[in-house]
Amino acid sequence: MKEFINIVLPNFSKFTNISITYGDKKNIQDAVMQSFGLSNLKLLRDKYEGVLFLDLFTNKIIGEIAVRKILKLDSLNWDKIKPRGYNPKVNFNGMKIKIITVKYGELPIIDKINKEATIFVLNRVDKEAFICGIADVNTLNSDENVMKLKNRATKSLDTKVNFIAFDKLKQFVNQDELKNILN
Repeated sequence: MKEFINIVLPNFSKFTNISITYGDKKNIQDAVMQSFGLSNLKLLRDKYEGVLFLDLFTNKIIGEIAVRKILKLDSLNWDKIKPRGYNPKVNFNGMKIKIITVKYGELPIIDKINKEATIFVLNRVDKEAFICGIADVNTLNSDENVMKLKNRATKSLDTKVNFIAFDKLKQFVNQDELKNILN
């Protein structure tokens, strides 16, 4: 949390707040229940892995929902969403852009070597998403913009790092601004 306070919060006023609606949350729950073959959320809660899966998937997809809202892109096609192995991305201006959503209070984990621009989103209690901005491949791959993982369980992962360059993210609030950043 100390790193989050020192690295992310000084830039917080630049982030764009997007509300996550009840309908968005209902669609997320329905997609997860369908992937488990369940008809009732209570049945999902009977399975610990089901609740954990719902939490992880919710965190991933909230970022994409927020990005689609701010860019006024088509809504997600919930019939085609496959929660297992889901990787949030948007196609914008002929370019695939990765979306990494991290829970409020945590730093995002990225690959050491990146091939796609990435939009970072903070998820606060599954009710609000804060779009932090976009980082190009050079920013993502620069050693000065990342920090080795400190968690004991992930310390041995040589292919992952924490992204810390929130001050270098480029903010956007609409399609035109994102087009200008990408050009």
